[in-house]
Amino acid sequence: MNNSKLEGISLRRSGGRTTIGLIMRGAAVLCLLLALVDLKLPMYHNRPAIAFLLDISESVGKIEDGLRELRRYVRSLPKGSKWCLIVFARYPSLEIPLIEEKDLAPDRIVSTIDRGRTDIESAIKLALSVLPSDMPRRIVILSDGNQNLNDASSLIPLLRAERAEVYAVPIYRHLGGEVLLDPNERHPRSVRIGAPIELVAIARSLSKAKGRITVYRNGEIIKHLNLSIKSGINPIRVVDRIEGEGNYEYRFHLEAEPDTIPNNNDAYAWISVKGRPSLLFVGDRKEGGYFLDLARKNGILGEIQQPNHFPDDVSKLANKDVIIIGNLPSNAFNEAQMEAIRLFANQIGGGVLILGGDRAFGAGGYFNTPIEKLSPVNMDPRGKEQRMALVALVDKSGSMANYVGTDRKIDLAEAALESAIRSLRG
Repeated sequence: MNNSKLEGISLRRSGGRTTIGLIMRGAAVLCLLLALVDLKLPMYHNRPAIAFLLDISESVGKIEDGLRELRRYVRSLPKGSKWCLIVFARYPSLEIPLIEEKDLAPDRIVSTIDRGRTDIESAIKLALSVLPSDMPRRIVILSDGNQNLNDASSLIPLLRAERAEVYAVPIYRHLGGEVLLDPNERHPRSVRIGAPIELVAIARSLSKAKGRITVYRNGEIIKHLNLSIKSGINPIRVVDRIEGEGNYEYRFHLEAEPDTIPNNNDAYAWISVKGRPSLLFVGDRKEGGYFLDLARKNGILGEIQQPNHFPDDVSKLANKDVIIIGNLPSNAFNEAQMEAIRLFANQIGGGVLILGGDRAFGAGGYFNTPIEKLSPVNMDPRGKEQRMALVALVDKSGSMANYVGTDRKIDLAEAALESAIRSLRG
């Protein structure tokens, strides 16, 4: 079952329900609910208790049409049955408590409810609380099925556990002219400053109409468009550019004639605008200077950093888009720094370019390191099996307890020895 409640950054419909699509979509919602609950055809027996749930939201049109269907069903109830009436739109209300009298089916509704939304789930919950547990419980929903608050399908396990049977009586509004704005989620969620932003809203109409779209950015009007709307689907495209960082809300508002339900004529989009892309070169300044010049000519911010100043926490790289590693051996980095580079690519989604050279890849000792795991290149420096002996001379004097940056000398020596041992084969 489709839940039209909106979350996150997306175009959305506001106000009324989708009434175009319209009859088939609503019927599908109700049929799916019944199929998932796995119920039988209605058979009134054993003096059931029945809750009639009457949808009085704007999408179903005249309330009198639903009441007429209700009276027909109430008159057909077997003797001894109890029934109640719950009306619902944005929220439910108990219109008639549980009674046996069949001649009390109303010809008007007393409850006052906001008709701009439809919440079938809350109406079912109220019905379960009203119906007695010592009688067979049945829920009859008179609705077009176009819910846009909560999700009735989430109650399927509860309905099964409560042994409550659910039946649907589709009721539909006979519309003349009707136009609405429908969601389109193909807009970008995030863009760079100055980049073109294409926003699309979909106007759906039952017939030809004349319309006018007003586009707002953070509450200020940025564009008006006059439209000739055809019957069916009408994409509406707007291109904008933003020169400042931040989060922006776009709102499309449609005015059309003819249009039966005006409160389903808004659609929204939220866009995050980021600053210029940023490049970090790690290595020799002369080598990195070429890349910085190239980046700046293309509007990209650039920075050169030496390995001993490179962060070992990936969160400190979140403001970068690309990292270029120059012709550096593996011992220019510690294990945490190399792991930060790997996470930058795998978790943040940044780009990593390894230039290579006589001190890079296998020749630089990157075999079996996080950098090799990140790269598609096999960094084993040998092409065939060789016999090798390794002799390690480690200084254990007191000065090895001194620090180089944030690391003790003895710890750096141990890390280098471990890396050398890992690079050995067999």
